[in-house]
Amino acid sequence: MSKIVGLGMAVPPYKVSQLVARDFAAEHFHQYLPHMHRLTQVFQNAKIDNRYFVVTHDWWRAGPHSLKERNDLYIKWATDLGTAAINRALADAGLTTRDVDNLVVVSSTGIATPSLDAYLINCMGLRRDVRRTPIWGLGCAGGVAGLARTSELARAFPKSITVLLAVETCGLTFQFEDHSKKNFISTSLFGWRGGSCHCRSRTRRRGYRGTRQPEYVVAGLDPCDGLECG
Repeated sequence: MSKIVGLGMAVPPYKVSQLVARDFAAEHFHQYLPHMHRLTQVFQNAKIDNRYFVVTHDWWRAGPHSLKERNDLYIKWATDLGTAAINRALADAGLTTRDVDNLVVVSSTGIATPSLDAYLINCMGLRRDVRRTPIWGLGCAGGVAGLARTSELARAFPKSITVLLAVETCGLTFQFEDHSKKNFISTSLFGWRGGSCHCRSRTRRRGYRGTRQPEYVVAGLDPCDGLECG
């Protein structure tokens, strides 16, 4: 087995209450969907208090936005949030960026070539021999798949430190011209967050004072994924 030895999380700077999000959705969709007073109840049933975004309220009113604009924001903020989450998870585990041997990055809400892990290696000054594994396009299943790959790496390389990052900017994928009920429901649910964890293998690494079980550090795994739940 493997063991999580550090956790870290980061949230975007702009906090929006669920009531404000509900009112925006009602204003945006009201002329396309009947019985809006019934549909808006889904915002309350989601049991979410607050959500966090990387853009201000004015950005939503200025939409729609081009794919390039939204994707540029994704790369910037996914990198920034990922860096913050990983640093917090490393600190929680008593490790530094130079200790990282394997990096697993899970994300589905934007496109980056090279992938986000390459950006993070450069921004964070990770070693050039870090093994990197980008996981893209799995959506809500990405966190579970990332944990599975992270655990496998921790066991395959017993003396290594493995970092898992899950980071999403769901709000940037909002389709302004999609007035379907499906898009309305999605608006009530998803937020933004980055999280990281660190994993370690059974054999203890020189100079490390942790336990002897396989361990890893996770950044940004949270059941609310960028939300505050009541």
